Amino acid sequence: MNKFFWTLLVGLLITITKAEAEPLRGILLQPLEREGKIVIRAGELVSFSPEGDATAPFGGSHTEWGKIPLPVYGAIPLDQSFTPSRAYLWMKAHPVERRRDKVDEHLHRYHLCQALAHHYSNHPLTEELRAMACDFYREYEGVRTMGKTGWSETLKVYRDYLVDYPRGRNADRIRYAMFKLENSVYEYEGSIRLILGQIELYQRYLVNHPNSKVLDQIKSDLARLYRMAFECFPEESGPERTWVRSKAVKLNRELLSSENLELRESARVNLYNLEQGRRCYRGPTDW
Repeated sequence: MNKFFWTLLVGLLITITKAEAEPLRGILLQPLEREGKIVIRAGELVSFSPEGDATAPFGGSHTEWGKIPLPVYGAIPLDQSFTPSRAYLWMKAHPVERRRDKVDEHLHRYHLCQALAHHYSNHPLTEELRAMACDFYREYEGVRTMGKTGWSETLKVYRDYLVDYPRGRNADRIRYAMFKLENSVYEYEGSIRLILGQIELYQRYLVNHPNSKVLDQIKSDLARLYRMAFECFPEESGPERTWVRSKAVKLNRELLSSENLELRESARVNLYNLEQGRRCYRGPTDW
């Protein structure tokens, strides 16, 4: 009886010890650094201990790798259902600020989203993660270049998304974002010609995409361009100046019925500022 008991106990202890020693397999939410340099980027698969040390790249040699302490929520376990959902919620709970000293964090998030979409291609969040990757890369390129860019890298990321999800939930938003980057003007410098050229482009886009899910955003951007044109026209311009102001008013009034709360209330504020003779562009005085 005693011999059986001790045999059972020893076997149980051996099983527990092996389980404790067995590393977890997970995906990095944040890049791993050694001596101030990134050695594995976010989104890579790693083995890590429950105590919080990354012990090896996925399938790599433990002896060559050594141990690197993981930051809080540095990695989460691999699971077909859990992993993309947990990573998505973590990113939503920890947004990245749009600041120059945070530029690399946008790139890390891009890598994470792309990796999650690759490893979990059948998960319900896959398309959303690809759209988030577009947003993070756009922020990365924009902050890195301070907007002085042709957006070639971001546009490629957008095109890749639209190839895979031409009718995706975010397709209209990404398509419009792509249009804006392809036709972006770094600085108008008060040029009425440039502003009117943009109005023509945006008006054409509005007409060609009457059922876009971001229709109200297009109208809001177009209304701002009309306000800018109004402010740049000399007062003696007469009918032209009056006409662009009336277009800004018309579009903002249409937005008062928008289901997008922010756009709706912004339109209400814009109408008030127009009535009060405030400016949004040349020496802004908007309330």
